[in-house]
Amino acid sequence: MSLKIVGSTKTALLFGSDTKVGSRCLELLLASDIYSKVILFEPERTDFFHKKIEVHLIDYENIFAAQDYIKGDDLYCCLGTKINLPNSGKDVIEVNSKYSYEIAQIAAANRINQFMFLSSAGANSNALFFFNKFKGQLEEIVKTLDFWSVHIFKPSFILEDSPQNNIGETLALRLGKFLDRLTDGFVSKYRPIEAHIVAKAMINMAQLPNKNGIHIYETPDIEGIINKNRLT
Repeated sequence: MSLKIVGSTKTALLFGSDTKVGSRCLELLLASDIYSKVILFEPERTDFFHKKIEVHLIDYENIFAAQDYIKGDDLYCCLGTKINLPNSGKDVIEVNSKYSYEIAQIAAANRINQFMFLSSAGANSNALFFFNKFKGQLEEIVKTLDFWSVHIFKPSFILEDSPQNNIGETLALRLGKFLDRLTDGFVSKYRPIEAHIVAKAMINMAQLPNKNGIHIYETPDIEGIINKNRLT
């Protein structure tokens, strides 16, 4: 089965516009002529103003109250590990996973075509580290939901768009590339990657009419998408 994708007629939904990747996704979605509407779900009032933006305030503790608004074509789930909550550590990650699952559950029930999910490198349902374990469990659950396609992106350390302005991130990027060369690509999926590259890859893969099913992308795959596809 193929899905007809028509520019300027699609609606994108975005959760996590305040994260590194989510904020870059928002910029690209608004600049592109692929989507005629971008629906944002925010936990508090914002000053977003754009002719394509529709904003809904959402209580993450009661996401199902917003289910009538979670309707469209492509949903980008870019939630971070914290969502304006006082909790920290394991509790935050457990709660975050719960929110992401509920969002995916509603989206599938509302017949949204594609679910673009930002996970992380090392996510595995059998992992010992609880962050990777919860992310991995969430990936497995999302795969079972009734979407035309699910795209799971698993970048490692995500850098800001201008790493030269941050000494720590610049060093991380250089170290990652050095280790990648040293190990002949063995650590490729764990090397740092810039947020705008991940965002571009997410949006690009949502536009391909033959990409139904389950698709998983690690850092080398994400970089390859940008080299091969120029939709954004």
